[in-house]
Amino acid sequence: MTRPEFKSLITLAVKESFFLFDKIPYMQVDGVSMGSPLAPTLANIFLCHHEQQWLDNCPPEFKPLYFRRYVDDTFLVFNKLDHATLFLQYLNNQHPNIMFTMDGAVDGSLSFLDLNISLDHGTLSTEIFRKPTFSGLGISFFSHVPLNFKVNAITTLLHRAYHLSSSYISLSAELDFLRKFFSINGYPVHLFETQCKKFLSYIYRPKPVSFDVLRRKVYFSVPYYGRESERLYSSLSSSLSDLYPQFYFKFVPTNPFTIGSLFPYKDRVPDELRSKIIYQFSCESCNASYIGSTCQGMSVRVGQHRGISHRTNRPLATVMHSVPRDHAEEHNHPINTKNFTIINSSSNYDDLHILESLHIQRDKPNLINVRLYAVPLFITN
Repeated sequence: MTRPEFKSLITLAVKESFFLFDKIPYMQVDGVSMGSPLAPTLANIFLCHHEQQWLDNCPPEFKPLYFRRYVDDTFLVFNKLDHATLFLQYLNNQHPNIMFTMDGAVDGSLSFLDLNISLDHGTLSTEIFRKPTFSGLGISFFSHVPLNFKVNAITTLLHRAYHLSSSYISLSAELDFLRKFFSINGYPVHLFETQCKKFLSYIYRPKPVSFDVLRRKVYFSVPYYGRESERLYSSLSSSLSDLYPQFYFKFVPTNPFTIGSLFPYKDRVPDELRSKIIYQFSCESCNASYIGSTCQGMSVRVGQHRGISHRTNRPLATVMHSVPRDHAEEHNHPINTKNFTIINSSSNYDDLHILESLHIQRDKPNLINVRLYAVPLFITN
């Protein structure tokens, strides 16, 4: 791939961004498309490139002694306070779309990310910092999530407490806070104490390193329905490991019923633009029906079935095989866009074919389908 080709692909991926707002289509003309996986990486590359130039060209009179950045938060050290003000003005004159703000140390203490950094007699000390808006709420022990998620919530904060506390006094204070924090959120005291003891033993009494053959990790996304699901995951993992010892099987529980799924806030994409769908063709002249799936847009797939371009509404030069069109031509039944409806969708390619097979199995579309399944199903009644 040449550099111009690569640049063209990047431009297409991050700049040609269209979206709907109040049923009106818009094209984003400034910045990187929101939600794009490339956006954080490109933003970081952009800042890395420019900040190096800005630092190199910074007047030495107020150039920082120390400069570190994490995403959009920077930590700087200057000789004098007025140097910080001059440097802030200098940075804010470098790019019209970038504007920095500044917080200075108060009584020798400054918060940065999750840290509270203090300077005392030339020595820096760190402890956990929480914003004034911290509510004290975390994942409830009574939440409908796997137990290991709740245990991981404890070990994650223990890990942070240990590695971000520069003294045993700070660590002890943070452990006391976490003990109260998890108790408020419904966790049994013995669960926190057990995980705390386990974590500290791992830190201060590490086990000897054992050497074993590395196994390839295989992940499965599966629905979560409670403790029965956890027992099923454990049983499946054990059975599969016996059959395939060279693999490490990991089941990742998911729950599609999120708050976002119950309260959609984005404009619904019109059916003709939706992709990765299961659709049904119903003949308006008889009771014949057909079920199919496509990763293309609905209008594109319907146009292929009709033998007409979805862009120009003219006959296609190369017409692909279509069971609905064969039926329409054989029986002289009209075929229109209104004969096609979306009945399901999935963002996963494999799940799409499984869904198609399940719909064919359930609805039995009058034998228009050449195959009775998209993928083989093993279903017992």
